[in-house]
Amino acid sequence: MNGFESTYTRNQTSFTPLVNKDRDYLLTIPYKGLSLTEPVRIFHIGRDYAVFQLPNSRVCAALKDRVYLRTPDSGKTIIASVEEVNFQRGWLTLCSFLPGRSEWRDRRSERVQTSLPVRVRLPCHHYEYYGTLDDLSIHGLGVLLYHVDDFKIPVEVGEKVHLEFKLPAVARPLRVDGTLIGMQSASKKLSRVGFHISPSRLHLNMLNKFIQQRRIELITELELIWMQTQEPRSSKDLYF
Repeated sequence: MNGFESTYTRNQTSFTPLVNKDRDYLLTIPYKGLSLTEPVRIFHIGRDYAVFQLPNSRVCAALKDRVYLRTPDSGKTIIASVEEVNFQRGWLTLCSFLPGRSEWRDRRSERVQTSLPVRVRLPCHHYEYYGTLDDLSIHGLGVLLYHVDDFKIPVEVGEKVHLEFKLPAVARPLRVDGTLIGMQSASKKLSRVGFHISPSRLHLNMLNKFIQQRRIELITELELIWMQTQEPRSSKDLYF
């Protein structure tokens, strides 16, 4: 029995080999709206898990529950769960591999989540609805709507709406035209609504500046997390 098999003990049956040790993969990690993509290689496959080597170990700081794999020459997506991360060696252990429902499509523009809650105003059919901004890009945004029972905003897919919101550190509120592109139920009292937006040139510049600054903040945040994982353990941690 090798070192990996003695470390990763399993009681489950073998999984369907959706991944192959001889292939290169692209690993995409979602982090607060960002999609961080890195090339990875498998260097060990167990009964129901696979261990990957990450060339850029800093992206490990963004790893949480779920990641996405695909080969560079194919759009087929594999969804996997994060089981263990070894920051020092840059090892990532994934399990519970599942085929994605659709092929991978790169986003037209970068997406981020804000550092503080942002209220979105949605005037519609003589009423005003309010939600919380989930994430945004220069082409679209997601809004979380809290509701009671079977409430549904009176907007159909493809219908145009007006959206108003105030971003942190941005001097003036943004008022943009949007088109509803989809709605997903997150829970009994929460729905996520997606909009395609068509900002004016002024608002486009404001959005682009905010998103780029926010991206820098998130990358810096990951760098700090990474540095903390590299700090020497205290004598208390070593002996107790």
